[in-house]
Amino acid sequence: MKARRIWLTRPREDSAALAKALAAQDIDSLIAPVLSIEPVKLELDARPDGIILTSKHALAALKGKTAWHGLPVYAVGGATVAAARKQGFTNVRDGGGNAMSLATLIARHAARQKLLYPCGEETRHDLPTLLAARGVKVTAVTAYRAVTGRGLPKDFSARAKTLTGAAFFSPRSAEAAMQLLAKHAIACKKLTAYCLSLDIAAVLGEGWGAVKVAERPAAEAMIKLIVSS
Repeated sequence: MKARRIWLTRPREDSAALAKALAAQDIDSLIAPVLSIEPVKLELDARPDGIILTSKHALAALKGKTAWHGLPVYAVGGATVAAARKQGFTNVRDGGGNAMSLATLIARHAARQKLLYPCGEETRHDLPTLLAARGVKVTAVTAYRAVTGRGLPKDFSARAKTLTGAAFFSPRSAEAAMQLLAKHAIACKKLTAYCLSLDIAAVLGEGWGAVKVAERPAAEAMIKLIVSS
């Protein structure tokens, strides 16, 4: 049986965790991030009634806020929940893995409250507007930005010949990957694209050997998709 090797496009820290999980299933990985995460310095003074987290990368903005560790934290999914608890937050609630289920959780528990939402420079869902209609005031602040990488490693073209697939966790990373593949004249017709959601698959379009989408937008579902394919 042909050995499987997956191109991991996420920032290096996230890709390392995924590579470890795949290695346990005898699947090799090639880590070559197409985006990097840059924190944005913030001055957070006003104490909110609670905090919304849709990415663990936002937690950097909350370092040193030990007096806030007892506040309700509404986190989008398991990885973000674990990261928040590791940083010291004790009242963390799991939003179920996607923005809509997270909004439902918040509306149920935080009616007429003022919540802080440290988020990325680009977000896929307008949570402040969505939750305003449900009586929740959300203040969104940019806590980090995703920056497109300067290029792939020098030996990527040669190593790409051993790949059987690629994993994509956001439309932005899919766009960046497509641009880099075109720049390096690397064909993807023999590769399987593993996508966290349908909107990512839409960005990738045609030209791949196959495009597969996880059952739900969570890292565990992505691992299951890759392993079972």
